[in-house]
Amino acid sequence: MYRALTISSLLAATSILSCCGRPHPLAEWEPDEFAPGTPTTTWSAEWWPPAQKIDDDRATAEAIALDPSLPPAVLRELGPLPERADLAGAIDLALMSNPDTRIAWATARAKAAEYGMARSSWYPTIAAVLDGLYSQSLLPFGGTVNIQRDRIATLSAGVELNWTLLDFGRRQAKDDEFRNALLASNFMFNRSLQDVVHRVQINYFQLESAQGIVDASQQDLLLSESVLASTEERYVVGLATMPELLVARQSRELAGFELEAARTSQHEARSDLLIAMGLVPGVPIAFELDADAPLPDALSIGVERLIELAMAARPDLAASMAEVKQAEAAVDAAEAQLNPKVDVVAGVAYNWIDYSLSPVTDLPDHGHGHDPTWSVGLLGSWVLFDGEERTNRIRAARAEQMAAMERMQLARLNAAGEVWDAYFQWEAANKQFAWAESLLASSTANLEATMASYEVGLRTMPEVLAARRALADARQAFITSRAQVLTTSSDLIHATGDLRIDG
Repeated sequence: MYRALTISSLLAATSILSCCGRPHPLAEWEPDEFAPGTPTTTWSAEWWPPAQKIDDDRATAEAIALDPSLPPAVLRELGPLPERADLAGAIDLALMSNPDTRIAWATARAKAAEYGMARSSWYPTIAAVLDGLYSQSLLPFGGTVNIQRDRIATLSAGVELNWTLLDFGRRQAKDDEFRNALLASNFMFNRSLQDVVHRVQINYFQLESAQGIVDASQQDLLLSESVLASTEERYVVGLATMPELLVARQSRELAGFELEAARTSQHEARSDLLIAMGLVPGVPIAFELDADAPLPDALSIGVERLIELAMAARPDLAASMAEVKQAEAAVDAAEAQLNPKVDVVAGVAYNWIDYSLSPVTDLPDHGHGHDPTWSVGLLGSWVLFDGEERTNRIRAARAEQMAAMERMQLARLNAAGEVWDAYFQWEAANKQFAWAESLLASSTANLEATMASYEVGLRTMPEVLAARRALADARQAFITSRAQVLTTSSDLIHATGDLRIDG
């Protein structure tokens, strides 16, 4: 953070730098001197005051946050939750409970209220006024000693009206600015929903994969126990050696270790899914995982067409366009401040007055009365000089307009890159899954043949264990590649704007 320039600091800096032979520029007349000169050169802090130190409030907040004696924040209370949930149910829960969706919704509502406030400038303002006053003043009459004390009590009640007739584009520009800000916020709300759905899908597929690896590890443990039992039987009758028996036991222990590691990964995947849904990791929800569900069909359109669809359908790109329109309206609003303004002013009231004079004289020393009063007219105003405030507002608005246009271009480039990467990752995942299917089938057949040969003494224990390890690796490759197909499919849909892409 940097300390704002004040008049005193400007004068002090001007005098210091003037002594050095270089006058200090004034921000109201030369604001460009306080910004980078070109888009390709670095900015120098020569004209800028030193950075502030850390505020006392921030230090106090850090001390509170690090105090172990203070209780932690209370978790938000959750309503009744279902005992079981599939992917669609998990998405529904996430849309209701994830804080990101409520933050985006609240932001959109705030922008809607700001747009409503901007629209209110088209209407007149009507105010009820009530004035009550009791005062005493001195009035000189006939010499230095004849001073009258005039005591007056007044009461007035009425209504005042103010209505802008002509503002030469001020209100229309503000309408456009806040309307486009609301439009951008609404689009970003839609994108936040897509982001939540995407995160839930990814974590759901990861949990499904972790569960599949747990199941495969259990099968591998059962197989290693079966091999160990067979080896022990062969060892008893003298058909297997002690090294073979020890290797079989080692293989069984490794399978048990890998099973526990898989269960740990499953636990982490479940926690990640619940957090993506906006729930506490310990929530007792049983997820209905379907490892046999059909995979998405092949796409009937190419990546170039998908990029075109993303440019037309992604809410965040629509929001960036609305932000450009908002910046254009802000320029119009800043330029409109150079124009005059004409208002209608009117008022009507009913007044009561009562007065008294002391000391008493032959003149009327008291009186009272009441009567309605009213006024109506036009009020024109035109700021002729403001120290370049309006000019600098126009400069700032035009700079923000340029930045908004570049942000929109950057968003489009990033979106195209996301679609491009997601498409080819999806293609690669499908090819890997096809190879994984073949690998699993061949590894299964290889283990069966190796076991049969081992039973008749044509294969050794290391060969059996190698075939078992190859099958375990093939199962894991099949499970992970299937999850990768689902994950990349979700990535592609998210990159294209949550489109319904038919195969």
